[in-house]
Amino acid sequence: ASPDELALAEEESVELRELCAPISVETDSGRAVGLVVARTELGPPDASGRRRPVLLDATEELMSADTIIVAIGQRADLGFLPRSVQRTRWGTVKLDRSGMASLPGVFAAGDAATGPRTVIHAIAGGQLVARAVDAYLAKGRWDVSPVARLGVGPDPDPDLGKARGAPRERYAPEQVVPAPRAVMPTLDPAERGDRQEVEQGLELEQALLEAQRCLVCGQCAKCDICIDTFGCPAFSVDDKGGIAIDPTICVGCGVCAQICPNGAIMQVPPTQMDIAPPGPAPGRGMSASSTRGAEDTAP
Repeated sequence: ASPDELALAEEESVELRELCAPISVETDSGRAVGLVVARTELGPPDASGRRRPVLLDATEELMSADTIIVAIGQRADLGFLPRSVQRTRWGTVKLDRSGMASLPGVFAAGDAATGPRTVIHAIAGGQLVARAVDAYLAKGRWDVSPVARLGVGPDPDPDLGKARGAPRERYAPEQVVPAPRAVMPTLDPAERGDRQEVEQGLELEQALLEAQRCLVCGQCAKCDICIDTFGCPAFSVDDKGGIAIDPTICVGCGVCAQICPNGAIMQVPPTQMDIAPPGPAPGRGMSASSTRGAEDTAP
């Protein structure tokens, strides 16, 4: 649970008991009447460095309860997949570098591929797999294989970016004004019931201030790395510092997309992909990449 969730629970008089493990459920006439728990302590670190809890003798006790909710983590429900789709020992889908499972034509992303992680990880995985699906359905007519970026994707290769000359770290604005995170207004604990919305939402001024904290990851930050280190004639800079790519000059080599530290340049299929032969060529192959929001979204 996040610190915010713990604080909300404590406001509602939820008792949090740490280092306590469930042992059994007490029942009466088929209904739960209590939960037997025991105290634990952290044992020595295992091979992974994790200290697993160890039960303490003679510490069992009965906690009276009429409703018991099991909430000990989460994982993707893969029961609908055929057995030919291999799993990892963590209960996720086993994937190759493109995001495809052991069964050809089956791709996975998000929690099914990485286990429980953040929404950002799920979005990044979805983008990579979408390109891989696009290339798979094209049956070799063009190559839109996803670029493995540092720390992104189901099987990241830390040496790939270095080999291609890409920066090892994402671009960060030089001047960042620290700003505290907006505190979400919540309903008074005494007024909370079964159907009331606890989190009331931010006011307009709060939402605007919160939006200004965004560092615009994934958008053009005008770092000029694509121009300074690549020198492609298809690139141009306007009077506001915005970067544009001329689609009539771009040959679709994809080097700019590989060296962009913010992931703001994307390869897109050619407009006449049905007649374009495989491989990039002047005016054909991969069409122009694009920078997104160069004028309005840079920090």
